Amino acid sequence: MYQKIIRSPFFYVGDKYKLMQQLRQLFPQKISTYVEPFAGGGSSFLNTSADRYIVNDIDFYVVALHQTLSSY
Repeated sequence: MYQKIIRSPFFYVGDKYKLMQQLRQLFPQKISTYVEPFAGGGSSFLNTSADRYIVNDIDFYVVALHQTLSSY
């Protein structure tokens, strides 16, 4: 069903990487818009399949970095 869990290249306090196996089981099969209010390193949205993503964080530079990387 799910592929291997992707590890974020960024160390971030509160990283959800170790919880992703359990968290992914709670997500619906089809997600049209995934909203991540606390992006941090990005482990949660990196391991979620959705048609559209809305990513936020209190740190503007974290969001800008994710936006830059997603454009490649």
